[in-house]
Amino acid sequence: MKIKKSLVILSFLFVAVFLVASVQAQTTVDYYYGLTCSHCKVVADSGVLDRLNETGKVTLTKYEVWYNAENQNKFNDVVKFLGAKKSEMGVPFLVINCSGKYTYLVGDSPIIQNVEDYALNCNFTPVTPNTIENSNYALWISIIVIIIMAIYFGYFRLRKK
Repeated sequence: MKIKKSLVILSFLFVAVFLVASVQAQTTVDYYYGLTCSHCKVVADSGVLDRLNETGKVTLTKYEVWYNAENQNKFNDVVKFLGAKKSEMGVPFLVINCSGKYTYLVGDSPIIQNVEDYALNCNFTPVTPNTIENSNYALWISIIVIIIMAIYFGYFRLRKK
Protein backbone atom coordinates (compact mmCIF):
# COMPACT_ATOMS: atom_id res chain seq x y z
CA MET A 1 0.00 0.00 0.00
CA LYS A 2 2.80 2.44 0.88
CA ILE A 3 4.53 1.71 -2.42
CA LYS A 4 1.35 2.58 -4.33
CA LYS A 5 0.99 5.79 -2.33
CA SER A 6 4.62 6.66 -3.03
CA LEU A 7 4.19 6.00 -6.75
CA VAL A 8 1.07 8.18 -6.86
CA ILE A 9 2.91 11.02 -5.11
CA LEU A 10 5.94 10.60 -7.37
CA SER A 11 3.74 10.63 -10.49
CA PHE A 12 1.93 13.75 -9.32
CA LEU A 13 5.23 15.55 -8.67
CA PHE A 14 6.58 14.67 -12.12
CA VAL A 15 3.40 15.99 -13.74
CA ALA A 16 3.71 19.20 -11.69
CA VAL A 17 7.34 19.68 -12.76
CA PHE A 18 6.38 19.04 -16.39
CA LEU A 19 3.61 21.65 -16.20
CA VAL A 20 5.98 24.22 -14.70
CA ALA A 21 8.53 23.49 -17.43
CA SER A 22 5.91 23.83 -20.17
CA VAL A 23 4.72 27.18 -18.80
CA GLN A 24 8.32 28.42 -18.90
CA ALA A 25 8.67 27.40 -22.56
CA GLN A 26 6.55 30.33 -23.81
CA THR A 27 8.33 32.78 -26.09
CA THR A 28 8.02 36.43 -25.16
CA VAL A 29 8.72 39.43 -27.34
CA ASP A 30 9.13 42.88 -25.82
CA TYR A 31 8.99 45.74 -28.31
CA TYR A 32 10.31 49.17 -27.31
CA TYR A 33 9.28 52.08 -29.52
CA GLY A 34 8.82 55.84 -29.62
CA LEU A 35 5.40 57.30 -30.31
CA THR A 36 6.63 59.63 -33.07
CA CYS A 37 9.63 57.56 -34.18
CA SER A 38 9.71 57.22 -37.98
CA HIS A 39 11.55 53.86 -37.87
CA CYS A 40 9.00 52.53 -35.37
CA LYS A 41 6.24 53.57 -37.78
CA VAL A 42 7.92 51.53 -40.52
CA VAL A 43 7.83 48.46 -38.22
CA ALA A 44 4.18 49.12 -37.33
CA ASP A 45 3.17 49.67 -40.96
CA SER A 46 4.89 46.42 -42.03
CA GLY A 47 2.40 44.42 -39.95
CA VAL A 48 5.10 42.03 -38.78
CA LEU A 49 4.27 42.44 -35.09
CA ASP A 50 0.55 41.99 -35.73
CA ARG A 51 1.22 38.79 -37.68
CA LEU A 52 3.50 37.53 -34.94
CA ASN A 53 0.92 38.27 -32.26
CA GLU A 54 -1.85 36.56 -34.25
CA THR A 55 0.03 33.24 -34.25
CA GLY A 56 -0.81 32.78 -30.56
CA LYS A 57 2.63 31.24 -30.05
CA VAL A 58 4.21 34.41 -28.70
CA THR A 59 3.40 36.84 -25.94
CA LEU A 60 4.02 40.31 -27.38
CA THR A 61 4.29 43.33 -25.11
CA LYS A 62 4.82 46.86 -26.43
CA TYR A 63 6.48 49.63 -24.43
CA GLU A 64 6.38 53.27 -25.52
CA VAL A 65 9.61 54.77 -24.16
CA TRP A 66 9.68 58.39 -25.31
CA TYR A 67 6.80 59.68 -23.20
CA ASN A 68 6.60 57.04 -20.46
CA ALA A 69 9.25 57.26 -17.71
CA GLU A 70 8.45 53.82 -16.28
CA ASN A 71 8.95 52.23 -19.70
CA GLN A 72 12.16 54.25 -20.20
CA ASN A 73 13.53 52.78 -16.97
CA LYS A 74 12.52 49.27 -18.02
CA PHE A 75 14.19 49.81 -21.40
CA ASN A 76 17.42 50.98 -19.74
CA ASP A 77 17.40 47.93 -17.44
CA VAL A 78 16.82 45.57 -20.38
CA VAL A 79 19.63 47.13 -22.42
CA LYS A 80 22.01 46.66 -19.46
CA PHE A 81 20.74 43.12 -18.85
CA LEU A 82 21.40 42.15 -22.47
CA GLY A 83 24.74 43.95 -22.62
CA ALA A 84 23.74 46.00 -25.66
CA LYS A 85 26.21 48.60 -26.89
CA LYS A 86 25.48 52.30 -26.41
CA SER A 87 25.10 52.63 -30.17
CA GLU A 88 22.23 50.12 -29.94
CA MET A 89 20.28 52.02 -27.29
CA GLY A 90 17.64 53.39 -29.61
CA VAL A 91 14.23 52.50 -30.87
CA PRO A 92 12.81 50.42 -32.35
CA PHE A 93 14.35 47.81 -30.05
CA LEU A 94 12.94 44.33 -29.74
CA VAL A 95 13.84 41.60 -27.23
CA ILE A 96 13.07 37.92 -27.76
CA ASN A 97 13.10 35.51 -24.83
CA CYS A 98 12.75 31.97 -26.14
CA SER A 99 12.70 29.68 -23.08
CA GLY A 100 15.43 31.68 -21.37
CA LYS A 101 17.47 32.15 -24.55
CA TYR A 102 17.70 35.87 -25.35
CA THR A 103 18.42 37.99 -28.37
CA TYR A 104 17.54 41.50 -29.47
CA LEU A 105 17.03 43.38 -32.70
CA VAL A 106 17.58 47.09 -33.24
CA GLY A 107 16.20 49.11 -36.15
CA ASP A 108 13.29 48.69 -38.53
CA SER A 109 14.92 46.47 -41.18
CA PRO A 110 16.45 43.91 -38.77
CA ILE A 111 13.15 43.64 -36.89
CA ILE A 112 11.01 43.29 -40.02
CA GLN A 113 13.37 40.80 -41.64
CA ASN A 114 14.08 38.56 -38.61
CA VAL A 115 11.51 38.74 -35.83
CA GLU A 116 9.16 36.04 -37.13
CA ASP A 117 11.89 33.46 -37.67
CA TYR A 118 13.64 34.31 -34.41
CA ALA A 119 10.51 34.33 -32.25
CA LEU A 120 8.60 31.43 -33.80
CA ASN A 121 11.54 29.08 -34.37
CA CYS A 122 14.03 30.31 -31.74
CA ASN A 123 16.40 30.43 -34.68
CA PHE A 124 19.10 32.77 -33.39
CA THR A 125 22.42 32.85 -31.60
CA PRO A 126 21.60 33.90 -28.04
CA VAL A 127 23.27 36.74 -26.22
CA THR A 128 24.61 36.14 -22.73
CA PRO A 129 22.67 38.24 -20.23
CA ASN A 130 24.59 40.18 -17.59
CA THR A 131 22.62 38.70 -14.68
CA ILE A 132 21.00 35.41 -13.79
CA GLU A 133 17.28 35.42 -14.41
CA ASN A 134 14.55 32.87 -13.70
CA SER A 135 15.27 30.98 -16.93
CA ASN A 136 16.36 28.01 -14.82
CA TYR A 137 13.13 28.07 -12.84
CA ALA A 138 11.99 24.60 -13.92
CA LEU A 139 15.41 23.14 -13.12
CA TRP A 140 15.33 24.63 -9.63
CA ILE A 141 11.80 23.34 -9.06
CA SER A 142 12.93 19.85 -10.14
CA ILE A 143 15.90 19.93 -7.76
CA ILE A 144 13.74 21.11 -4.87
CA VAL A 145 11.17 18.38 -5.56
CA ILE A 146 13.90 15.73 -5.61
CA ILE A 147 15.32 16.99 -2.31
CA ILE A 148 11.88 17.04 -0.70
CA MET A 149 11.18 13.52 -1.95
CA ALA A 150 14.53 12.27 -0.64
CA ILE A 151 13.79 13.78 2.78
CA TYR A 152 10.24 12.40 2.73
CA PHE A 153 11.25 8.85 1.80
CA GLY A 154 14.29 8.96 4.10
CA TYR A 155 12.08 10.00 7.00
CA PHE A 156 9.67 7.10 6.47
CA ARG A 157 12.51 4.60 6.20
CA LEU A 158 13.93 5.83 9.50
CA ARG A 159 10.48 5.67 11.05
CA LYS A 160 10.10 2.00 10.10
CA LYS A 161 13.26 1.07 12.02
